Amino acid sequence: MYKDNDAWKNRSHKSIKSREFTVSLPLALADQLVEMSESTGMSYSAVLRRAFVDMPILTERAETTLAQMRSDLSRVGANLNQIAKRLNQYADVTQSEIDETLSEVKFVVTSINFQLRP
Repeated sequence: MYKDNDAWKNRSHKSIKSREFTVSLPLALADQLVEMSESTGMSYSAVLRRAFVDMPILTERAETTLAQMRSDLSRVGANLNQIAKRLNQYADVTQSEIDETLSEVKFVVTSINFQLRP
């Protein structure tokens, strides 16, 4: 049985209508739900919604690490774009600029590989 709500209480879903359900889970699954909720800081509903649509459920540490990796990759990408633009316009990029950017790329790749290790 369900009842209609005006919207989820989650900020990112304010305009989406929802229905409230009561769900029974085996104890092992209920324990997993509680553990996932506590380790991620997400509500039970948010964990279930993500699991339902096959989205990864990440710990807060993993979310932070992923955000830092995205930022690092973005910075390196911006540097590479600047070098490419200067090469296309003036062809005056120095070897030291290329070496510095290559070192950054290697550092970011090593960092990502370290974070993704099992």
